[in-house]
Amino acid sequence: LFTHQKLVRKLCPHCALTLDEAKAAYDHHDEQAAYQTKLTQVSTLLPEAHHQVRVKHPAGCKHCRQTGESGRLLVLELIAIEDADREFIKAQDYLGWSRYLQAQGWPDIRRHTLHRIALGQVDIASASEQVDGLMPVSSQSLYQQIGQEMDEQANADQTEVSHVGVS
Repeated sequence: LFTHQKLVRKLCPHCALTLDEAKAAYDHHDEQAAYQTKLTQVSTLLPEAHHQVRVKHPAGCKHCRQTGESGRLLVLELIAIEDADREFIKAQDYLGWSRYLQAQGWPDIRRHTLHRIALGQVDIASASEQVDGLMPVSSQSLYQQIGQEMDEQANADQTEVSHVGVS
């Protein structure tokens, strides 16, 4: 049996908000961009669960120490290794194995996490930070983001060097 699991932050049951409630709260705390990101993620990943999804309160409450999240929940995937699986492993055909598992109806960690989000147990933005591959990302946008971060770091390093040289 192969397992892959993560503990993800659980929404505080006392202050978690529906998306409709969240708009006003995020506006009040001047976090419109964070709200818009959550709304886009839900529209992309779970459009049918829009009214069930809950998100963390931007200011939290006394029960969660103003974080909006309290405790952890398990998300996981399991693979019962059978002869067919062993053949894919032996051939090092991991892409083929993934397609085979998907065809068998295998619920991977992404699907389990989306289920938890749809039930209103986990914040979609928090889950996206904690579970790899939750939000689809194009390779081009990933490369651009990495390049931008490298440029920013190089500029910061250059600024630091020029300040040191002035003394």
